[in-house]
Amino acid sequence: MWQKFEDKLIVWAGKVSQNTVLTVISRSFMMIFPFMMIGSIFSLITGFPVAAWTEWLAATKLDAILAIPLQYTTEFISVYLVYAVAYNYAVKTGNKKNAIVTGLISIFAFMLLTPYTRTGEGFTAVTAVPFDYLGAKGMFVALIVGFLVAKIVGTAYKKNWTIKMPESVPPFVTNSFSALIPAFLITFIFIMIRYIFTFTPWGDVFTAMYELLKKPLGVVTQGPWGVAVIETISMTLWWLGIHGGSVTYSVKNVLFAEPRLGNVAAYAAGQPLPFIVTGLFLTVGVIPLVVICLAFGKSQRMKSVAKVAFIPAIFGISEPINFGLPTVLNPIMAIPTIIIYPISVFFTYLLNLAGWLPYCNGAQIRNCPYFILAFIQFGGIPGIIWWIVLFLISCAIYYPFVRAVDKKYLEEERAGEKGE
Repeated sequence: MWQKFEDKLIVWAGKVSQNTVLTVISRSFMMIFPFMMIGSIFSLITGFPVAAWTEWLAATKLDAILAIPLQYTTEFISVYLVYAVAYNYAVKTGNKKNAIVTGLISIFAFMLLTPYTRTGEGFTAVTAVPFDYLGAKGMFVALIVGFLVAKIVGTAYKKNWTIKMPESVPPFVTNSFSALIPAFLITFIFIMIRYIFTFTPWGDVFTAMYELLKKPLGVVTQGPWGVAVIETISMTLWWLGIHGGSVTYSVKNVLFAEPRLGNVAAYAAGQPLPFIVTGLFLTVGVIPLVVICLAFGKSQRMKSVAKVAFIPAIFGISEPINFGLPTVLNPIMAIPTIIIYPISVFFTYLLNLAGWLPYCNGAQIRNCPYFILAFIQFGGIPGIIWWIVLFLISCAIYYPFVRAVDKKYLEEERAGEKGE
């Protein structure tokens, strides 16, 4: 029975990881990750909670200058995302030759839908595009526009709805003219979409999407359950030998983009953090597992694997211990592997709720040691203290299971010595 369940789960995870839509979303978020990281770093610089530092930034007017990269990363992220989605979908569906122009057309389509304001008259008139829906609030529209534009443009190219040029014309000129009809087609479609939404109670696509999705997504993002379920699925897949993060990464990024980026912006502005759940949570990774293996392991196999895995574990790289010990498909290690992360989610949430631990500021820095990340994301010293406590709790959970695995390996090594 268990074997059948395991086989079905592996098949399902394989299908999910190979799904075109999820693959494109995952690749797109990886493509725009440098901008998200830059936004996180400048948010930390401008919002660092030391009065002397923020006063110095204000006195030197550097606060306004350092806020510019944040404005054009965190508050502009949907513009980068719509390009990335259209580009990656074009590549994935065999239209790589026209992927760049498809991405550019998607930005154009996205801006056609974006509301703008006009003040003044004549030569003094000013047209402004507010940043409200260019950041996290516009992400769902960006995803839809990216896929839709890439699909329409790809169909146009496949059906040869393009302007043909003589062979003597240089390729870059031919490519420019071949994009004209798909671009005009997109213009007509998206102008009509914008026009239709003016007759709705919302007035525009962005407001409609945000209002319609706000309530159902709030159920997932306002409490710890959504993150806990996603992390449980991710760690179950890890135990099965499948990179759980690659399966759940895109879903998690989409669901928690607004609260995470909302906290990043609030932190940079020195305002109270509005969201308790951001999809990020304080974690110790596999460091407790490696430490317990080093401290209490007696078998040569366990000691040698733990020594190799120690440095990677500090930087959040878990593959050496997962596949070396292994935790993967190891029945003894199933329980601790799967439950550690959900436990961290719930305890972190309860501490946030009680006011004993600051909310996560949303900063996202890859391969940063977890104890440093705890300091950065969760208010400095309180974050470090909770990380240490969580580390000890995780060690206690891992201990009996590691001892059981070690005992098994010792018996195998002794049996091997006798056989020699």
